[in-house]
Amino acid sequence: MFKYILQFLIGGVVLLFSTLAAWYEGSAIIEKSLEWNYSTPFTHFLGIEITTGKEIVVIDYFVYALKFQPFFPMLMLLSLFYIIGITLVLVGKKNIHFGMKLAFLCGIVFLCTSTLFYKSTTDGGRIFFYLLLTSSILTTLISGFLYTQQRYKEQIVE
Repeated sequence: MFKYILQFLIGGVVLLFSTLAAWYEGSAIIEKSLEWNYSTPFTHFLGIEITTGKEIVVIDYFVYALKFQPFFPMLMLLSLFYIIGITLVLVGKKNIHFGMKLAFLCGIVFLCTSTLFYKSTTDGGRIFFYLLLTSSILTTLISGFLYTQQRYKEQIVE
């Protein structure tokens, strides 16, 4: 159990570090008034008018960082996938059926999330799309493989 706790801690530290770094890099949008109309979807969704840049909602910093400096947002996503993977392994060891269903659900959520970046015009958005799509396919395939393996074991026992 200690090895899982250690992996959670390492994944959490990487997630925290990459989140802070992406937040910092994305805060450059405050000074780039030409990007306010294109890189602040959450601020616009909330109906906030941007006049000085200080009105921009913090989550839009991550949108800007993803579009123009995607390294730390990608690291955030990869560390989140790592933490989810460890969680799925632990859940699967306790209850294989629930673990398979949870893995399949994660694959569907990743697939739905990837559609948000489908027609992205920036390199960061395209990388995010392919990373989410690949993780969705892998998670769903692993879930299906575990399901068929479990069904095969149940047939042998009968």
